[in-house]
This record gives sequence, C-alpha cells and structure tokens, in this order.
Amino acid sequence: MSTDAIPSGLWPVMVTPFHEDRSIDWRGVDALTDWYLSAGAVGLFAVAQTSEMYAMSREERLALAERVVKRVDGRAPVVASGTFGGPMDRQIRDVRAMADTGVDAVIVITSQLAGLGESDRVLTERLLQLHSGVPDARLGLYECPLPYKRLLPAEVLHVLAETGAYVFLKDTTEQPKAISQKVAVVEGTGLKIFNAEMSSLLESVRSGAHGFCGNAGNYYPELVQWLCEAGMRDDADAQRLQHVMTVVDAVVSSPLYPASAKAFLSSARGIDILPVCRVTNVRLGEHDLRQLSHLDELVRDLKLPVQLV
Repeated sequence: MSTDAIPSGLWPVMVTPFHEDRSIDWRGVDALTDWYLSAGAVGLFAVAQTSEMYAMSREERLALAERVVKRVDGRAPVVASGTFGGPMDRQIRDVRAMADTGVDAVIVITSQLAGLGESDRVLTERLLQLHSGVPDARLGLYECPLPYKRLLPAEVLHVLAETGAYVFLKDTTEQPKAISQKVAVVEGTGLKIFNAEMSSLLESVRSGAHGFCGNAGNYYPELVQWLCEAGMRDDADAQRLQHVMTVVDAVVSSPLYPASAKAFLSSARGIDILPVCRVTNVRLGEHDLRQLSHLDELVRDLKLPVQLV
C-alpha cells in the first residue's frame, strides 16, 4: 500500500447500527457506508470507540471491518482498530487478523500497548515490536480516551514515522500547538495526522494537519470535508463555518453520543437505523429529539457554502 492510500480530508469514525436485540444491523452498516462516501468522506474509520468496539467480540470486530471493506469496494480506504490489550504475542496476532480483513491500515490504540505508569520508552519499544511482528501491515495510531488517554509525544511519533509502517494518527490532544509539533516531526514521511477536535480544525489544517477524524462526521460530513479543503484558503466562509461547527459540536458530542448520532442519522439524514447502542441503555426523550431537529434546522438555514446530500 502506498502512502497515497491515506488521503487528506474527513475520516468519519463510523457508528455501528444495531437491531433492538443489539445484534449488528448489517443492512444498516451497508447503508451508512454508502452515505458517508456520498457525503464526501475520503476514508472510513471502522471499529473505533464510536463504533462501540469495546462492546464487541473479537469475531464481531473482524466481521465489521471486513463488511465495510467489502461494501466500500475500492471507493475509499478503510482503517480499523486492531489492538485490545493482553500480551504482545496476542496483540500481534490480533493485528495480523485485522490486516487480513483487507483494511488499508490497522489502528493501534496507544493505551493498549502500555499501562498508565509505564514510560514512553516502553510504549515506543512495544510499538516497534508490533511493527516487527507484522512487518507487511500498514499501521495507524489512535490516542483513544479508553481505557485511558495515552498521548504520543512528538519525539515518539517521529521514531514511528521513520519506520514507514505508521501512516495514520487520530490525534486527541485538543491542542493546536501540540498538533503543530507533531506535524513538524512527521514532515517528509508517510504518516498523516487527523485532528479529532472540532474547534481547532481550521487552525490545525492551516498548520499542516491532514484533516479531521471525529464525531461531527456522523452529522454533517459534507461541511467537515469542505472545511478541511478550504482550510488553506483565506476564506471568510471557512472561518464562519468553523464558528458554526464549534457551536454545533456542543450538541454533537453530548453525553448521549453515539445514540444521539444514530437518532440524528435516522431523523435528519434519512438513514434507516435505530438509536440502539450496546455501550448504554439510554433512550432519547422528546426533548433530546427536538434539540436534534432544531440543530438540523439551524444548520440548514445558515446558507453555508456546501450542499448537504
């Protein structure tokens, strides 16, 4: 796989549709996959925290990644998380199994490779060991908040980028300065950095980050992709849209997420899925649904510089 397989722009973290009995709704997975791509996503992150990966069996995670790859059918690259703790030999086997699904990169969850009290040196050694154990796999990195948030210092990222194996980072620092430092140390390598925090998206893209990988991609992927593309232009519309999306993010990332995202995808975007989750038993009330409806009406009335599909 060439580094061109990781394009710059929006990479939504996919929600996973479930039936009422909480089994995976495969028809819904197909419909969502098609919708993300029609709305401008340049790649898809399946099997992420938003996908409720920790509430799935190993077999389900592999099946989900394989299903998305099959449905995409070459239209865009797909990445998926592949490390879920345990001894390194097990994690190496898990990465190999996920790579065999056909994904373009297997995402390594940084907090699954080292404990809270272990040093960055230990983390670096294990990340390099993982690459050595699966030398033919392309790898990515995810500073996932669970089981705890393990941020990668710029110097560690530099070592990983130099291997040529690590090609993707979902950055969750929420700090534009830290992203800029990471951008500087990966320059000239194949590793691309995607900001997960909406309020700093425009600033991060202008400092060299490669796009966005976060919750807003489950609401308005068209707007987020346009903002990524417009980031390098001195464009008043881009700044206005950044302001709008920052405010919108207060609803997008509410404690009801990802149930709220599934409800929004169904009611506002016309995707036939249920707001059923495994990670929570929450059911959205009338107030919650009204808030989502008002959010959609507000955004559509703003006459933003891109059409929603």
